[in-house]
Amino acid sequence: MNGLSFPRFPSTRSEPSGISFSKRIPNCLPCILLCAALFGGSLLAQERTMSYGVRTTPSSDHRTTGSSEGGEPTRIVAVPQFPTFRDCPSGASKDPSESRSDLLDKRGPQLAPLFSMSSLAVMGFSRGGWPVAIDYVLEQDSMLLLVISPEGEKPLIYRLEGKKGHWLTKVQITPAVGEQLRVTQYLVQALEDSVGEVGPSHVHIHGIAAGPRAVGSIGIDQVNFAPGSIRPAQHQRAQFSYHSISDFDETEVSFVRVAKTSAGEIVAAAVGSKSMGGIAMGHVKNGDWDGSINTADIAKSFSPELRQWLLAPQGQHVLQVRAWLRKNHGGDFVTAMSDTIVAVE
Repeated sequence: MNGLSFPRFPSTRSEPSGISFSKRIPNCLPCILLCAALFGGSLLAQERTMSYGVRTTPSSDHRTTGSSEGGEPTRIVAVPQFPTFRDCPSGASKDPSESRSDLLDKRGPQLAPLFSMSSLAVMGFSRGGWPVAIDYVLEQDSMLLLVISPEGEKPLIYRLEGKKGHWLTKVQITPAVGEQLRVTQYLVQALEDSVGEVGPSHVHIHGIAAGPRAVGSIGIDQVNFAPGSIRPAQHQRAQFSYHSISDFDETEVSFVRVAKTSAGEIVAAAVGSKSMGGIAMGHVKNGDWDGSINTADIAKSFSPELRQWLLAPQGQHVLQVRAWLRKNHGGDFVTAMSDTIVAVE
């Protein structure tokens, strides 16, 4: 990609023509390494220099045919380290698991402060038998893995459709996890689909949804963020809207700055958020953003190098929407991203 432009997600998105029901795959070398990295890493991009240009690849829709059952050559996977969630403060009468459960109940699904477009980790609830949907675009043929790690249970590992293009893929959490609502980490990781040492591959994740009331397609859709650029000095504002296919108790929008590291990773971090309240099935919520940044949270959450990037007056942003049901209503959740970018100039 030329110049200073960031990846421009497709300006319009048609629904994928098919849905794949991917099969859970047995443990293999990449899966073992992936699980090991999931619980102990930090995002290497935090130590890398930011640059400002990435390649644009338009998405295309495909019909999924399911995972291949054929034999594959042995792979040696140099798995990148992954973001981990901040420890949740616990009160005197609460253990960390209970504190995380309360956080998800009140604040909805949680993402790491900084994440890579080659992997996305979300903390939310899960329950045995739940459907999980992933809406994503791959720039190239890749090995795409989904790891679902309920607290107190072994991680569940799935291989998703990895052909280049736009996909909506569904899996089902095994009923063996049980009926108890559990705090869970969901990780989507894209790796190069090649023989030998394998590095990360770019994936643009438009949405993740979990639970029967959040999964039809993705429970929040038609996420719009426009215009292409605004100038806060001239009192210009960005407009956003989103539509819901279900009832949700709470929704929140985040304004997420994106950039490319010197190593070629596309990274993202929220610079502001806004609570939008509940939404009813079939309804649309809308609002605006003046381009302002939540400086207090950034100052205490990031390294000096990242603060310099995030606190800069200019930058490019996508809109992220999170919607959820409270624990007593089931705990279903969804995260969704806009296809378009708004540049603050």
